[in-house]
Amino acid sequence: MVQRTELLKNKDTQGLAELEKQALENNARFSNWEYTDKQEKLTK
Repeated sequence: MVQRTELLKNKDTQGLAELEKQALENNARFSNWEYTDKQEKLTK
C-alpha cells in the first residue's frame, strides 16, 4: 500500500500498472485456496 501511495503521489501510471500486474500474479497463486473447517480449527 505504501508503494501504491508513492506511485500515486508521483503520478506514475506505468509503475501503477506494473504494481497491479504483480498483485494479480500474487492473487492467482491463491485461486484454489479454500478455507475449511479443519483450517478454522487451527486458527483458534
